[in-house]
Amino acid sequence: LANAQSEETAPLPCDSAPLLVELEESAPATRASVWNDLYACDTAIAQEHITPTLETMLTGPAANTAVSTFIGLGQSEAVGTWLEGLPSHDKNGVIGWLGEQCKSDENIANFFVSMHGKKGDAFFKERWHRGLSDCRTDVIRTLLSDEIGERAAGQVTDATGFFSILEAYARNLGADAVPTLSALGKSQTNSEVLSYVVNAFADAADVGSVAGTNLETADLAIAAIVELGPTLPERAVIQARTTLTTLDTERE
Repeated sequence: LANAQSEETAPLPCDSAPLLVELEESAPATRASVWNDLYACDTAIAQEHITPTLETMLTGPAANTAVSTFIGLGQSEAVGTWLEGLPSHDKNGVIGWLGEQCKSDENIANFFVSMHGKKGDAFFKERWHRGLSDCRTDVIRTLLSDEIGERAAGQVTDATGFFSILEAYARNLGADAVPTLSALGKSQTNSEVLSYVVNAFADAADVGSVAGTNLETADLAIAAIVELGPTLPERAVIQARTTLTTLDTERE
């Protein structure tokens, strides 16, 4: 009886032939979904059809799943080329989704690092870093830390671009970002840059995140802002008051 039940519940062998036909005949909007089914059925055959699938599929949840699989299969360069050819809205959506997966997938973290190596400054100008706030892996933390260090080696000239990276850096490193933010508050002289630095203390404390404010980091941030207070220009002081109020409110 046990053998009979085992035979009844055993999965049927998968036939990839119908899926191959379906993949070839599929519309771009459904192609990624069919490829995912083929990959679940026959990994080896699916890998042979990565390039034509990637070149013709449209973005969406199934495409996101396929892209993460492609990266895991060593197709980072092909995925990067595909992303570069997408309209900005679609491209940003995929990058954001990959950023969410990054913290639990080393291959995706390494993909971002490789794209930074390939694109250089354009990586940040095109805001590839926007999805890295929660990707707390060593390679991503190093990438963000190095960029902040390079941009703040002297006086920051591109305040807006710096703020965008600083926000991701502070949220990613959390409490570990506070000493650097404090140092920036002492070394930078531009009032706009300093207001962004003060604002980033709230990012380090994860204010507004789904997980909630980190109260220990909030205490460190408050102490650092209070220390900086007497040296800050008026614009940064106004921001400091706002940030301190926010941090105090979160602690109540």
